[in-house]
Amino acid sequence: MAREILRFYLRNPEAADSVEGLARWRLLDERIYSTLDKVSRAVSWLVSQELLVKEPTSPCTSVFRLNESERKKSEGFVQQTTLLRQDRVTKEKNRYPQDRVEQRSGPAKG
Repeated sequence: MAREILRFYLRNPEAADSVEGLARWRLLDERIYSTLDKVSRAVSWLVSQELLVKEPTSPCTSVFRLNESERKKSEGFVQQTTLLRQDRVTKEKNRYPQDRVEQRSGPAKG
């Protein structure tokens, strides 16, 4: 989740949004409540790492922006977590190679 939020801000460095707004661009409305907590925790972590900047807009609401002074660190985080995810997917695919063969050619006859 944190990687996806950072990717959004890296592509849209002028963007500013609340946790609720970030959750909306990421999810369908029916999943917003279950995801709001995840987004809130991810945004809090990104702020604690100084990758995002929190800007209060009212006593109860804040928006978040990319911390431009930490852009390289954000890009590194997105790249590293993307590679980790790709590696995990590749390992999972290689875990059961016989399943892929059966899916392409159908079940073995015998």
